[in-house]
Amino acid sequence: MMSVHRDVLCGSSAFFAEKLSDGDNGHGGSLVPCVEIHDCDGAEIYVETVGLMYCDEAKQKLLKQHVSRVLRIMKVYMHVQILAFQ
Repeated sequence: MMSVHRDVLCGSSAFFAEKLSDGDNGHGGSLVPCVEIHDCDGAEIYVETVGLMYCDEAKQKLLKQHVSRVLRIMKVYMHVQILAFQ
């Protein structure tokens, strides 16, 4: 479980914007919004991807990573974005 800011996630991802919209908090009326990600291959990559949504210099951070890690991060980001349109 991660504690994050709704406005950061919604501003960075159509998936989170849909899941955390005011009409549906993604978890059946719970007071605390909750979004479950299924088919998660690596939780640490999801955490890092969400962390990059907070970063003003995400591109520079990614340039310092190994190519394989950047590809995994991009795969997660694309997966989350694709889920928004299903």
